[in-house]
Amino acid sequence: PAPATAYGVKVSFDSNVPGVTFCISANGPLQSGLNTIPIGNYKWDADVDPGNINPGPILINAVGISTIFQQADIGITPGFADYFRFWLTVPAGQPAGTYTNQITFKGVVPPNVC
Repeated sequence: PAPATAYGVKVSFDSNVPGVTFCISANGPLQSGLNTIPIGNYKWDADVDPGNINPGPILINAVGISTIFQQADIGITPGFADYFRFWLTVPAGQPAGTYTNQITFKGVVPPNVC
């Protein structure tokens, strides 16, 4: 089956570590000029096995993105990916625009933490 989302961070097959922990953060709220959508309206979830055993990233498990790195999944082995999905709640009356921010992923090797 196809993954539940097209956003994946993969550990290369030629990796020399047995498992990687992925971390995610944002640089701030979504902005369009002087207008912003609060960072608390932006959520994410990740899953290493969407569509097979697990249902994939789903809204009920989503957590708010933060400007501090948050742990996604742990122990991602070479050749496998951690799949991400994002949700945004746009407040009523929000001015139209192109809203952007920057999402950063990093991989750490245990015992290091995000």
